[in-house]
Amino acid sequence: MKNQIRKDFLEKRKALDKSFVYNSKKSVYNVISKSFIIKHNIFMSYITHDNELDLEMFNKNTKNVYIPVIDENDRIIPSRLGQLVLGKYDIYIPKTDNFINKNKIDIFLIPGIVYDFSGNRIGYGKAYYDTLLEGTHGIKIGCCYEWQITDKIVSESHDIKMDYLLTEKRLIKCSTTI
Repeated sequence: MKNQIRKDFLEKRKALDKSFVYNSKKSVYNVISKSFIIKHNIFMSYITHDNELDLEMFNKNTKNVYIPVIDENDRIIPSRLGQLVLGKYDIYIPKTDNFINKNKIDIFLIPGIVYDFSGNRIGYGKAYYDTLLEGTHGIKIGCCYEWQITDKIVSESHDIKMDYLLTEKRLIKCSTTI
């Protein structure tokens, strides 16, 4: 079931109109700028891939931004944003090896394919982010377009819930009662 949901939403995201993606980049930056997010110090963000919600303006205008890099043990390690090179899965990553302990990160901005209002997430199915987020105390924010939020996702025991969802229109506090 998760695989079919993942496939359907990923196909829809890959087919997004370029002007919608571009306008959403500006809109999400405005949402962030008016929220509590900017009051924090150390962020883990991401470099957009396959029409994910684009945080480029946030990444460029914010200090202390770290980007996920997949290490030789197949785990994400946060690396300080800098010059980019093509990495694993054809995703751009920082060329630098300036890493930070995940427990020092205040805000995690996490891409995904589908979310629900309870903070459940469907990603690419490798559990990279679940492994990264396990045991951390930073605020976990799932990043997606409004249309990527669905009523209910069945979660598994290893799935880490998001505290908030960030879209091109708003920041939503996730509920554990939905």
